[in-house]
Amino acid sequence: MNFHRFLLPIALTTATLILTLSSAQAKPATKPAKPFTIPQTPIETLKSDRLLDYEPLQGLLRSGKWSEAAAVTSTLMLKAGSQLEQGYLVEANIRYFPCNDLLTVDKLWRYYSGNRFGLSIQSNIWVSIDGKNEKDVPRFERRVGWNQIVDNVTDRGQVPAGYFPLRPASGGGVTEAWSGKWIAEMPKRLVACQAPPKPATKLKAPKKKPAIVPSKAPKK
Repeated sequence: MNFHRFLLPIALTTATLILTLSSAQAKPATKPAKPFTIPQTPIETLKSDRLLDYEPLQGLLRSGKWSEAAAVTSTLMLKAGSQLEQGYLVEANIRYFPCNDLLTVDKLWRYYSGNRFGLSIQSNIWVSIDGKNEKDVPRFERRVGWNQIVDNVTDRGQVPAGYFPLRPASGGGVTEAWSGKWIAEMPKRLVACQAPPKPATKLKAPKKKPAIVPSKAPKK
């Protein structure tokens, strides 16, 4: 009886099984990546000194509609700075910008972009290049990507960190820092707005002087 005729198919089958198992171990099954989601910021934290509604901006940022959110931010900041008619903000407007509105805009952009966009992100970039005046504006614009034209940003990675929000101006904002005075004022205002309020000092009541009791005349 020829045993080799029976052993050969078994050997081939065993070899095939070993190769199959080895291949399965070499390439483990990869789990599908979970979609990147950001939880919603509580509505009650969207404070405004001008009673502005920031929910529409929040919705656009949550959906990743960065360019649309930038246009809405520009209008909101012009309203908060009482410069909607003027159509842009200057150094003095930033110096006295309402704190709650400034912090709400910054918080929303930083939260939904994962600290990629925001007023404080831009301010940190200006400080990091030792920005002081107009001569530093070209370097700032290159760092935040304002020297390139991007029509519609739907992905955070399309533009550098600090690209959004745009400079507040009529028409949805502009990618120009102009003289740079407004961005130079921004870090100072953010620091002032984020500083904890000083506790109110209680006025001490003046000490009451003891009443002078007239001495009784001695009895005669």
